[in-house]
Amino acid sequence: MHLRRGSLTLSPTSQTLYTGEATQTITVTLVCSGGFDRTVTLSCSQLPANTTCAANPATIADANGVSQLVIQTAAPIQVSATASASNSTWPKAAGTALAAFALIFIPFRRRSSRRRRILSVLVLGAVFVVMSGCGAPDDSGGTPPGVYNISVDATYSGYGATLTHSAPFTLTVHSLF
Repeated sequence: MHLRRGSLTLSPTSQTLYTGEATQTITVTLVCSGGFDRTVTLSCSQLPANTTCAANPATIADANGVSQLVIQTAAPIQVSATASASNSTWPKAAGTALAAFALIFIPFRRRSSRRRRILSVLVLGAVFVVMSGCGAPDDSGGTPPGVYNISVDATYSGYGATLTHSAPFTLTVHSLF
C-alpha cells in the first residue's frame, strides 16, 4: 500500500474570489501505482474560518480517479448596533417619554434662557441617541480576507495505518465591503 507512489493533482491550483463566493470547480485527479487498491477519502485542511470544502464524489475507489471540489467562503453578516434580540420598541418609547418628561420640568424663566436652550439641546441629543442606537453597524462572521494555502488531502485509513497524499491550493479572498 504505497499511496506515495502516486500523484494527486489539482486543476486549477489557485483562485481569487470575494467573501460569500465559491470557487469554480477544482478538478482533483488521483493516480496511484504499485497495486494500491483501497478507497481514499478527499478532504481539505488549513481552511480559513467560516469556509467549507466539498468533494463530489468524496471518495475515490482503488485510489485512481477524478473528483470535483468546491470551496465555499462565507460573506460577513452586517449586524446593526440598534438591533436587539427581541426586536423590542422599548428604547424608542423610553426615549420619547424621557424627552416629554424633561421638557415639562425645564424651568421657563427669562434669565435662564441660555441654560434652558443648552439643556433642551442636551435632552434632544440624548433622545436621538436612545432612538437611533449607539455605534455603527458591525460586520461579523464571514471568511476573513487574505491569502490561504489550503491542503487538499487524499487519505486512506485501515489496517492500523493512515496514509495521506496532499496537494496545495492557494485561495485569495477579498472583502465584500
